[in-house]
Amino acid sequence: MRQGRLKVSTRQPYGYYHCYGRLQKTRPDFSAPDKELFLSHLKRASLLCQVRVLAFIVMDNHFHILVEVPSPPSHRPDAHALLEILSPLLSPSRWKHLKARWDHLSSQPHLAQQLQESLEPYHRRMWDVSSFIKTLKESFSQELNRLHDLKGSPWDDRFGSVIVQGSAQTLLMVASYVELNAVRAGIAPEGDPALYRWSSLAMAMGGEPRSLEGITRLMGCEASGQSLDPKESLERYREVVYRRGAQELESVDEEGRPMRGVIAAEKVREVIRNRGRVSVGEYVRCRVGYFVKGLVLGSREYVEEVLRDLGQKVSGRRQKRGAQRLEGVEEELYSLRSYSPDLFG
Repeated sequence: MRQGRLKVSTRQPYGYYHCYGRLQKTRPDFSAPDKELFLSHLKRASLLCQVRVLAFIVMDNHFHILVEVPSPPSHRPDAHALLEILSPLLSPSRWKHLKARWDHLSSQPHLAQQLQESLEPYHRRMWDVSSFIKTLKESFSQELNRLHDLKGSPWDDRFGSVIVQGSAQTLLMVASYVELNAVRAGIAPEGDPALYRWSSLAMAMGGEPRSLEGITRLMGCEASGQSLDPKESLERYREVVYRRGAQELESVDEEGRPMRGVIAAEKVREVIRNRGRVSVGEYVRCRVGYFVKGLVLGSREYVEEVLRDLGQKVSGRRQKRGAQRLEGVEEELYSLRSYSPDLFG
């Protein structure tokens, strides 16, 4: 029996999650148009589910998304507010049909129950990370299958997620990990993450509003709540990402070509064995299990707080062990699940 997905308590104003999903091995890799299609569905799903995407990247056979999920409000959107949300998402004819129906139900007090039942399917999709990814994957899969004359789900099992502490340090570290995926895989043109077009950094550099909004939100956290304009936010964010990925961007072979930006696992193990400290930038450049299998990531206090909130949803072994410090990282960061250096990869 599957264990329920770990989620931030609704007592918190926001929950932050690093979500990722992978194609089945039998499916062909995403083409450039497939990646564009995925991003269009990502935008639609975030609007419909009322979440904010902070960082993302679509690779050849998988995706990463850092998302901010607000806690459900005390009052759900009424018919008028829902129509505002749905306006850019539905065809004009579908939207007019829905408006006519909801206007009719709203005008008849004895039909109030029918109105609520009609609104409920939309409410259920909102402010929930599982509903968001489910909506994204299903809507994208349906159109992908139609375009390529395929059947069945293209995805390899359910999506993975890690709860991320809403601190600037942790959010920016995970965002950098997401942005640098194409550099690590050796598919970013010139080894430059901003030139890999299917990422939040590249989209924001091109002026895409939702990507700029997510990055501005991220850098607002980094600036301790100070208001930053999108241009300044993007400049600061780009500097953060490039600092994290400096070694990738500077590594070239004997012919001057950018090299794949992955530190060898043996090198990381050697540094740890020698009690040397691995910087967060180096950690991000490695395929470290904490970012995709750590379950919860943040300070010791944050991980322990989430552990208390989750209670019985977390297996007994992890409850007993509690927060585990990330080995070899200069900053004090903890995970709900520990990984030895041998599991880097």
